[in-house]
Amino acid sequence: MIPDPRAEAGFHGPQGVELATTFARALLALVEADTDDAVLRAVASAVSSYGPSLIRFYTLRDDPGDLGPHDPRFIDRSGPRPAQTDAGVPTHAELSSVWQAGICPATDPLLGRPFALADHPVLARWLAAPRQALVLHDLSADPRPGAHPGERSAQALVVLPLTTGGPDPRWPGVLVLSWKIVHIPSPRERLVYDMLGAAVASLLVARDALRDHQRAIDEANTMYVAALALAEAATLDETLAALAEPAQAIDASSAALWLRDPADPTRLVLRAGGERATRPLADLAGLFTRANEPWLFEQVRSDTPTEIEPGAPTPRVSEPTGPDGAALGATLLLPLAWGGREVALLELGWSSPRPLPTALRRLYAALAGPAAVSLAGRALLAEAAAAAPTGDLAGLEALPVAAVVGTGEALQGNSRWSALGLTGGAHVPVASALADAVGASAELRRDLVGEPALAVFAAPLVGVTGKAVAVLLDTSEDARAERQRLESRDVLLERQGALLARRAVPVLAIVDELAVIPVTGALDDARAQQLAEVAAEVPRGPRTLILDFTGVTGVDPGTATVVHEAARGLVARGASVIFSAAPATLVHALAGEHIDSLGDALASALVNPRA
Repeated sequence: MIPDPRAEAGFHGPQGVELATTFARALLALVEADTDDAVLRAVASAVSSYGPSLIRFYTLRDDPGDLGPHDPRFIDRSGPRPAQTDAGVPTHAELSSVWQAGICPATDPLLGRPFALADHPVLARWLAAPRQALVLHDLSADPRPGAHPGERSAQALVVLPLTTGGPDPRWPGVLVLSWKIVHIPSPRERLVYDMLGAAVASLLVARDALRDHQRAIDEANTMYVAALALAEAATLDETLAALAEPAQAIDASSAALWLRDPADPTRLVLRAGGERATRPLADLAGLFTRANEPWLFEQVRSDTPTEIEPGAPTPRVSEPTGPDGAALGATLLLPLAWGGREVALLELGWSSPRPLPTALRRLYAALAGPAAVSLAGRALLAEAAAAAPTGDLAGLEALPVAAVVGTGEALQGNSRWSALGLTGGAHVPVASALADAVGASAELRRDLVGEPALAVFAAPLVGVTGKAVAVLLDTSEDARAERQRLESRDVLLERQGALLARRAVPVLAIVDELAVIPVTGALDDARAQQLAEVAAEVPRGPRTLILDFTGVTGVDPGTATVVHEAARGLVARGASVIFSAAPATLVHALAGEHIDSLGDALASALVNPRA
């Protein structure tokens, strides 16, 4: 009979139980960890007995972000780049937390600075076989020293991948442990690292999924609020405020809105956010080839703005300055067009160069259409008022959109108005908009749902009592996009419950087919239901699952049946279930079940795997 390697690693006897108990405490700390520093402190509590002097936690990602300059002592971009053997491993990393001699967080020059894995000599070596830990017993005998000054002073390193394993693994991060002396991990220590890597990966995947989900919901809500503020803006200053608000999240220092000059269509005029000025529209022709998409420029010399984005045209403008005349470090330009005509330009400025976050880029791309409609509607309304100052219909024919004059039932419109076919009472909302404009003596906007979706911009005719003029813009495309965004947000909200359950009651993989499902906090109806939902998602097949209640602070007696049914469901799908630290309230309902402390349960499962 071949002995089980877990038993060989020493998880038997009093020492094995003690080790398992220490590991169990680390698991419970992991469950409570809500920051990267807290995750690393939990990791350190499980491995500090092995004597590492330094532990670094790197998060992995495919999005490189803003790599920026790096000190060559830390990141070497000059050497040969090793081949990446597993395409599923992210390409970039960022140092998220550092533990040093019991202190966490400790300082480190690499903290918060993204870099390519292939540029870091130690992590690049790990990339050659990323599914297993890289163990370097004695760096003095290794021809390739560590890239980091702290690692150069180390004698031994362990690079521990945090991966969920399986056919479709996830790679949320990697741990690098350093020793100042030669260190050869024992089989038991190696197993602890493997167990820890799997458990931390399980937790981080659940945490990151919930964070990403929440960010998506926040992004959808921000878009909804910004679009609503844009539609309700009554002045150009309010329109600029609605457009600039999302950029305040990354500390925009200035905002300006340029509109096409009605007196000279070849120029833009600054209408909000600064002193009146003009600029040639031709100088921005390159931007308008990709209208309604954001561009980000950084000022790298005093006379020439150059683009952050590859292939972006460089606008022929002087050095960008804010309202106070100070030079800007980065400028976002959002060219707005509607119906094939250039309408406006939004300009946001920052005091220092910076990348445009992906979420903010998506938001401004989504806001561009509604913003262009809002500004084009105002411009076309002004043209309609100028073309029919006394309510004469003939002057409205030259407009590129439907236009009407009058009030109530006495509406007259151009041929594009007739083509809309608003009959059988469908014209009533339009008539109401004109009547409201007359009553308020102000310009206003009304949005009409349906097919086509229409935005009505109306204003009273100056000097003509009881009459108003209006233009109607087809907003069907924007309305469809808004419906899709709202539907996507509803789907996100529906899925949020399941993700919250996975985060509140995570399934922490340990090794092979062994996992711990820790339940913490008050075990009430909601938490018991989360446990049931998570248990129902555990795949069929032989495995050992430890339902741990060590972190439970209180129990509703009515939850005992739900817990028992969840366990029976797991058994029915082929799992062996062990209850650890079950509260007295549950013991009667769980009579006949295997109940241990978490440490004992882990030690038992590791020595005598049931799966």
